[in-house]
Amino acid sequence: MKNEITLEDLTRQALQIHRLHEEITLLRERAEKAEAERAVAETRARDLVECLENAIDTAVWYEAKIKIVSCAILGLDGIINSRPAPARHHHILNLHGGLADGLQGFLTNEGRFVNRKGAWKIAEEAGQIVKRCGGDGDRLFSENLW
Repeated sequence: MKNEITLEDLTRQALQIHRLHEEITLLRERAEKAEAERAVAETRARDLVECLENAIDTAVWYEAKIKIVSCAILGLDGIINSRPAPARHHHILNLHGGLADGLQGFLTNEGRFVNRKGAWKIAEEAGQIVKRCGGDGDRLFSENLW
């Protein structure tokens, strides 16, 4: 007998190739799912880090006599734009061509940026709230200060 390939051999090999193709497809799907889960985990981790950073930024240290000294906007590029009192956030926005993207907040006397909620706690503890305005109570507005 010469090395003849029978129809039965070809059928067996075709089935093996088909099974291998199915296994490869399954492995690719699992890899794609794992990559998607990793991306979700990374996003969650970044969100948790940001949340922790905000918690640290907004913490009130009573002994340090922290005070609010100016309004500010933290841009998406990480640059803080601020103007001294009695400037308001719209003054900063106007100077930067209506810079809409960014987080509005305030600067402390220590040079730290804090969001409106953290700034409210600091200003309230420091006795800086001179008047109330609509929407305040847990968020600070420059109208509360000057």
